Amino acid sequence: MEKTITIPLKDVYNKSSYTKRAKKCIFLVKKFLKKHTKTNEKNIKIGVQLNEFIWKNGMKNTPRKIDINISKKDKFLIANLPGIAIEEKEAIKTEETIGKKIQTKTEEKKEEKTISDDKPNL
Repeated sequence: MEKTITIPLKDVYNKSSYTKRAKKCIFLVKKFLKKHTKTNEKNIKIGVQLNEFIWKNGMKNTPRKIDINISKKDKFLIANLPGIAIEEKEAIKTEETIGKKIQTKTEEKKEEKTISDDKPNL
């Protein structure tokens, strides 16, 4: 599911102090998405580019309205600026790769012990 929505942020200008506008804008975006998409607030993720767009002019001078692109993946709702692709994270580490790392670390420790055993104690 992908959708483009315009969120008006005029409530932030009227109801909050100017020193906390950017923080309130982030809260308002989450509140707006919760209301219009009927999802839990814990499952809403705001993209890095959207966050930087809100904060780019500082805490006091936030944009009056924002166009955002919403996409739903698994149980999470991801909000980002339009035209910006969502980056996929790398696959979760499998047991095989973890096992290989453990083996290499133990081998390195054994090598260190043999090197330290060769030196005579004074």
